[in-house]
Amino acid sequence: MSSRSSDAVVLLGRGMPHGEQWATLATYADRLRETGRFAEVRVAFLEMTEPALADVLAELEATTIRRAVVLPCFVPFDRNVAGWLGRSLAARRRDGRIAIEVVMAPAVDRSELFAAALSDALDAGLAGEDVATALRPLPDKRDRGEIPPHRDQVFVCLGPRCTEAGAWELMARLRAAVKREGLDKAGPARTLVCRSACLWPCNQAPVMIVQPDNVWYGRVTSDDVDTIVQSHLVERVPVAPLLLRKDDQIDVPADWPLAGATLGSVTVSGFFARVAMHRPGALAVFGTLACSDDASDLFIAASSPIAGSVALHSPDLQQNATSQAALSAVEISPGHGVTLKPGGLHLMLLDVRRDLLPGESFPLALCFERAGVIAIDVTLQPGA
Repeated sequence: MSSRSSDAVVLLGRGMPHGEQWATLATYADRLRETGRFAEVRVAFLEMTEPALADVLAELEATTIRRAVVLPCFVPFDRNVAGWLGRSLAARRRDGRIAIEVVMAPAVDRSELFAAALSDALDAGLAGEDVATALRPLPDKRDRGEIPPHRDQVFVCLGPRCTEAGAWELMARLRAAVKREGLDKAGPARTLVCRSACLWPCNQAPVMIVQPDNVWYGRVTSDDVDTIVQSHLVERVPVAPLLLRKDDQIDVPADWPLAGATLGSVTVSGFFARVAMHRPGALAVFGTLACSDDASDLFIAASSPIAGSVALHSPDLQQNATSQAALSAVEISPGHGVTLKPGGLHLMLLDVRRDLLPGESFPLALCFERAGVIAIDVTLQPGA
């Protein structure tokens, strides 16, 4: 890819709580500027540190820049980010939220130069001294052993999707509002404002939690912050319209089709799909299973020609952030339907063989022990 006079380079760091990566990336940016190849060289971060990539791209749009090359500069460039970042930028380009051309460069850890740098660093390490003599021992900071007095902790998610949705602006507004109300003063009424990595319900970004009240707020804007601070933190009344409840997470647009059918005593309804948040090449499917007969039925399997496999999954049995435990079957009792929903039990289509756009449908077969096979066409909804 040859450079143009209207190109910009964005060196993208993963992000750390106190911006430790900034100095290193700023040095690399200076070296790139010295080459004179690019009209702009910027530094941005994926999470936990500002400026956010979305903000830097917005700033470039206001200049004469016509193309931005995004170069991930963190190691390892993990699988979740590799499957999400470029596709997220593609979605924003396609719907017009990004006006300039954006190109994803290969991650630094995929280059041969990185392997050479590892070898050089290892050679230097082999010639080094034991840390016991080479470095000054770290002292024990005894003042860091006690929890400071406070009443509330407010956690603002600065994971990749919340950062993209404007969480840094929200964070700045929150700190200013807490200071204005005097809630930052040391003592039992203090509010601790804390940044957090991903808090999970990414479709509700930006997400904010007030503890110990266990109140979750979703899709918070900077304009909402003053209301939350005054009502919740000062007057002790949570802001009901912004509360994030499990049942709110489905949030299907009213004009998008939902699939359903009835066979014998079993009815399936409200089925839709979304791209799985933490699994590249996977779709999550939601809906309701119900049985009207006096006898129960057993949901035993599902299949689709677009997927290598389909399985029931439950976050309650999750083994880690990217691997969920599969369930073999679910009993459907009369009068007690089973809801497959975001944040709960759901179907996962794995190894999906082709990309789908929102609005496209695919066939799904649901197999029951007594009723047999119910075939429906499920539509992919917008969302993460």
